[in-house]
Amino acid sequence: MPKYIESWPVKMEERKPRFRPSLDFINEDADINRVIVRESRDSPLSGVRQNEVDLSSVVNGVELDELQRELLTHNKMLEAKISLSIMDHPGKIGDVLDRYSGKLSQVFSVLRDSQEIRDQPVTFNNQQMSLGDVFDRTTFRPLHPSSDQIGRMSGGNPSENDVKNWLIKSLKPDPKNSEDKRWKLFLTKVKGLSSFGTTVWQLFTKQTPKARADNRQAILNLISKAGLGGTGSVTTMEQVLDNRFQEFRDKTRSILFDDPISRARSERMPLGNDGNPIRGKYSDASDLGMGFGQVVQEAESSKVTFWLWDVLDEGGINQQINAIPRQGAPIEDLNRPFMLSRNEFDAIPKKYPKSTLKAAIEDHYFNHGVGINRWQPYGIYGMDANRNGYPSAGAQSGGTTDVMLGLAMLNLNESSSIYGEWNREASRHENKKKDDVLCMTTAVAAFMNYGGYHTFSEVLPIGQSIAENTKFVPTDVSRSFKYGNLYKDIMELYKTYGDKGEYKNLEKFEARHRMPTLPLRYKNRNNISPDIYQPVYTEHYGSWNDRG
Repeated sequence: MPKYIESWPVKMEERKPRFRPSLDFINEDADINRVIVRESRDSPLSGVRQNEVDLSSVVNGVELDELQRELLTHNKMLEAKISLSIMDHPGKIGDVLDRYSGKLSQVFSVLRDSQEIRDQPVTFNNQQMSLGDVFDRTTFRPLHPSSDQIGRMSGGNPSENDVKNWLIKSLKPDPKNSEDKRWKLFLTKVKGLSSFGTTVWQLFTKQTPKARADNRQAILNLISKAGLGGTGSVTTMEQVLDNRFQEFRDKTRSILFDDPISRARSERMPLGNDGNPIRGKYSDASDLGMGFGQVVQEAESSKVTFWLWDVLDEGGINQQINAIPRQGAPIEDLNRPFMLSRNEFDAIPKKYPKSTLKAAIEDHYFNHGVGINRWQPYGIYGMDANRNGYPSAGAQSGGTTDVMLGLAMLNLNESSSIYGEWNREASRHENKKKDDVLCMTTAVAAFMNYGGYHTFSEVLPIGQSIAENTKFVPTDVSRSFKYGNLYKDIMELYKTYGDKGEYKNLEKFEARHRMPTLPLRYKNRNNISPDIYQPVYTEHYGSWNDRG
């Protein structure tokens, strides 16, 4: 039984939300006692209780009532429709994506063609490797047709060099691409930027000072060789890179981002050949260079462990990690994109234009490993999202931060960072990259939703915080979900940056969505306690859990 319990009674703070419905039955004065249950302070989260009685969250997911489940279903449909609009009719979003993927194509061309750059020694996951071998592992092999990744190359059994050539070509803007090919290339471009950012993050973190310096120099040499490193001295460019990375780490991927209580998530248990869950053992993903969460890479039986490795590693190490059958996986058809379960997909309400939505989803079928089939979020972030009617798939999105880090590294030759700069003459902060950040955030939201990796609540607030030059604090964001304007915000982004004609169609769909969901949302607000998390936790978290 879990034996370490942290409990902070708190009271609803005095505040004026941006939107306050004029309904007198909404209770805003309830007390809350949120109980965090763990084996010890260094152990993963075991569960969360509300008012010491109601079990709200456990390792295998968040407890929800029927009203919340109905809200989630409606909101999954809206997120799918918005994602389809972004992918098929990206407008300015596509222009920005093309610009950054074009830069990335230059970087990957250097990795393919320059043996000197490829051979640079780096430390990756505590192993000595060449820079080229690292990117082969993190970026090129996962896009082989045999993998389960969206955005991968389709068909045949190409060589590694064929995959590289295909990716470099695919990242370049090409207005001649057919409509069917365009949305698939949209996925490839976002995937490429995400993989690049992920690799940089892994090379720059959890390293000795010397290894970090060597890895930094290797990345700087790569970017400079691609013509994206600027014209300053070597020392100046090193300082620019260090400053941009530190800014990213301070404001976006800070220690609070991976707070194990707000971001807690666990893999669903893999199913054996008999259809039953194996007796697996959970490990910390970060210890294995696999990101964040509790993952199953071993079983209690060594025989089952070897079997698990075989099914996970078809096509390369963990290349099927999102595709293998798992206990309680909601998406049975791995061809169908987005977050809707089979029952939800088959029972799209008559209030929606069923044939339009259903046919559009079917037109975008692509076999892939589904993120929501792998992960079950149960921390504060996922719990607050779900209890307020927002879907979740993997808690706050590390993949989104990876894309943003990729943008930061591809902008080293520009004077303004993705967070903007202080304008001394005007005495104010200005962000010339704000439009870029918001366009890319919108693109990432569609990509993540398509693959079942992350929902809008797990993506959009991250990009918004960068655009506004504010620190991303997960508990602050999740607390805002009760009165948030998530869908209004992303509709405004698409109106600003997307296709004007498609926006009119999307607006009609959103109006139909609003009719059934608005009363549901009001009722749900009255039913749940205000989820206010005591600030002392955020203030002191970094001091006793610094991971470096």
